[in-house]
Order: sequence, then C-alpha cells, then structure tokens
Amino acid sequence: MVFGILIVDSPNNWIGGHKKMAKTTLIVNTDVDPEEHQNPTGIGIAIRGKAATGNHVVNNGISNNAAEGISIEAGASANVIGGDSPGSGNEIVVNGFPKGGRRRPRHRKRHTT
Repeated sequence: MVFGILIVDSPNNWIGGHKKMAKTTLIVNTDVDPEEHQNPTGIGIAIRGKAATGNHVVNNGISNNAAEGISIEAGASANVIGGDSPGSGNEIVVNGFPKGGRRRPRHRKRHTT
C-alpha cells in the first residue's frame, strides 16, 4: 500500500491550512500488485489508530489515488475534513481505480499541417 500522507496514532496534526500557500496537493499515489499487475492500491491521506484525534485536513487537492482520496479507519475519531469557512474545503476528485485494472490515461495527438 502506498500513501501520500500517513498519520498513525498521532493527534492534532494539520494537513494544508486556511491560507493559500498552505495547500497540499497529493496526486497519483499508486502501487500495483507486481505478480498480477492488477488491483492497484494507494491512498492520498490515511488517518489510523485510536490516538489519531483532532487532526485537520483543510484546503487540499487530492486526486488520482488508486484506492481512496482520504481514509479514516482503525479507531481514528474526532478528525476534521474540510470546514465551513471559505477556502477550507478539499478538492477530492478521480480517486479509486476500477477493481482488477488500472486507469489508463487518454493521450491526444496533435497534428499540424
């Protein structure tokens, strides 16, 4: 499993922030089973463990991760994803590849005469 950011049993961390320069961009965290070349894995941000409380994920760009954009699991609680003030939301798009395969980007050739 590949992670862009992994927090395990650690409280009160900030990923991103309310100011424009505090934005974190996590793109293409992907790992593919080397034997089968399928079932890609990868998570942009994972927060895990009972002690992982009070973490903030604010104003980030999270995209093209194989499994999930953000994962909160294994007892993690009381964490904040986004917020209600302007600019505190996360842009979370195009995460999760189809099971058993990889997303293949389309390439467009440009021809000139």
